[in-house]
Amino acid sequence: LFACATETLLAQSDSITLVAGRPVRGTVKSFTPDNIVVSTSDGDKNIAPWGVRMIRFDGSNELVRAKSAYADGRYTACLNELQTLTDAPSRDLLTHENDFYRAAASAQLAMQGGKISIDQAAREMNAFIKKYPNSYHLYPAMDMFGALAMASGKFDAATAQYAKTSAG
Repeated sequence: LFACATETLLAQSDSITLVAGRPVRGTVKSFTPDNIVVSTSDGDKNIAPWGVRMIRFDGSNELVRAKSAYADGRYTACLNELQTLTDAPSRDLLTHENDFYRAAASAQLAMQGGKISIDQAAREMNAFIKKYPNSYHLYPAMDMFGALAMASGKFDAATAQYAKTSAG
């Protein structure tokens, strides 16, 4: 009985808040730009990334605060929360999330004329796209990179990026 309870607790370490419907609890196993696989007590569940409002990974309170700040449009607060992360992430997925939200918040601040230049934000977003070509954040990342290219007057790069996004 204890072993079953422990397995259930371990399997329900992440919480996925959906745009519509009940939250899904389990462990994110894998993802692609078009699918997130979550291991739940009822078996694997496939979730479309565009149907996800937020994923709260177990043991990532600072990341949850950073993602909440990002969702609220508080991009500087998002970056500040990410800077408080001192320990190496315990899962590769957490590193992936840190990298995305750092690049995305930088992109938003650059587009608002903040302390981050458009070119710097574009480099960060491009680095994320290259490092994580199978990310469930890929389409939003590609869209932001295209917007940054447009804002910097690199219309050919923006057109190419938007073409990739629409082909995805």
